[in-house]
Formats: sequence, C-alpha cells, structure tokens
Amino acid sequence: MTWAPIGQKWLPKHAGVIESIEPGFEVCGVELERQLARHHLGERWLGRGEDGAPWLAYRIDRLAGGRSARSFKLAAEMLLALRHDHLLPIVRLDPDRAGGRWLLSPYVGNSSGVVSMLDLLRQRETGTLKLAEVVWVMEQVLDGVASAHEAGHCHGAFRADEVLLDRCGGVKVELYGLARRLRDLPAADLDARHEETRSVLALGYLLATGRAWTPEGRDDVRSLGGVGRWLEDGLVAGEFVTASEARAGLGRVMAGRRGR
Repeated sequence: MTWAPIGQKWLPKHAGVIESIEPGFEVCGVELERQLARHHLGERWLGRGEDGAPWLAYRIDRLAGGRSARSFKLAAEMLLALRHDHLLPIVRLDPDRAGGRWLLSPYVGNSSGVVSMLDLLRQRETGTLKLAEVVWVMEQVLDGVASAHEAGHCHGAFRADEVLLDRCGGVKVELYGLARRLRDLPAADLDARHEETRSVLALGYLLATGRAWTPEGRDDVRSLGGVGRWLEDGLVAGEFVTASEARAGLGRVMAGRRGR
C-alpha cells in the first residue's frame, strides 16, 4: 500500500483507488462535510458548495469498479439530461476523482440526512402510510417514471430506499436508471418497463400494508377499496403495461372517489 496526498491530507491508496475519503475532500465542485446512510450503489455524502448550499454527492463503487473512467462517464452522461420534478437530477459527474466514480445531485434531505420511503415506514408506529399518502407517492413516482420512459430511459425494479422524501413533502427517485446503464442493459426494453411499472405498484402495496408484495396479498389490497382494486389490476392481472397506463388508472380511481 502507498499513500496519496490530497490537499493537506494523506490517504491510503491501493491499485490507484483511494480507500477512505474524509470530510474536507473536494469533488464535483463541493467540499464533503459528512457521510450519510449508504445507497445500494455506493456512498452518499453531504457536500457544501462555496456558498454553503448543501449537495448530495455519490461515490459509486458497485457496478462501476470494473469500468474505466471513460466508460463510467459515457454511461452516466446519458442521464444528465433527464429532468422531471420527481426524478432527482444528476447535475455533475467526476468519473476519475482519486480513482473514484463521483456524481452530484441537489440535496433533498433534512438536517439529519436523506429520508427514504423505507425510513418513513420505520418512523411510523403502524409501519404504514395513510392511504392518501400512498396515493400521493404513487402519483409522483409514476409521473416521473412515465416521463423517463418517454425520454428513452428505464430504471428497473424499484426499491423503497431509493425513493426519497424532499423537504417540501414531495418525492424524488434517486439515481434513476443508473444501475441499468452501468449493467449495459437496454433502456427501451418493453418487458423491463412493464416489470418496472409493476415494481412501483409493489412499492405502493408495501407503503399501504408494511409488507412486501406476494400473490397471497390479494386479500390485503381488497381492503383498500378502489386503490386496492387498482393495485390488484396491476400486480395480479398485469393490466398496466406502462407507467402512463398505471397513472391513468389511478387517476380514474381518484376521480371516482371525488365524484361520490
């Protein structure tokens, strides 16, 4: 093992990769302040710009380790133009900073860190969200996914810990499509988009019941009224092939509830 100087700090270096990053390290134009809960693709950091504004920095260490800096850059650059109110944008990347693969997004957490849907469930005494909250999350996520599909992108199966709650009560999908790009999987695969849409509905089931979706959960969804029938249509009957279809179906359910 050798040692690599970074500013006034010396950090261990092995095979060209810095093994440990400390607060004060600069990447993507921000200074890292502290490490946050890990994302499944790598480290999350709270960073500060020169004006003190908070940023969310990612050091991607899964699926990226075997890629060259140029290869990672090409994969991540495909997502730089992806913009939607409910997709957390990637605004900057640094594919070879101290041997790491870094991305930068706006910070949407609170003073303690980012808050995912999984965190939110754990904070609730019931382990579930209210039905109106579930609908609110589903509407936003499906809007974001439908927009991404129209732009030629695909994310794959959703996880509750990559859908974040922002400081205004809105929802942001984190690092949309990155894992799929890093695996070199096709973004325009209709079957993949269908499975992605089903996974969003499965997320809705998890938020409403506190349990992961299984076919045995049909009795649970039926207790949720029209929203439950919508979930059943998507999860059991496979009625919604696209996110746009699922979003339209949810819109019809909610319009029917308001019309009563």
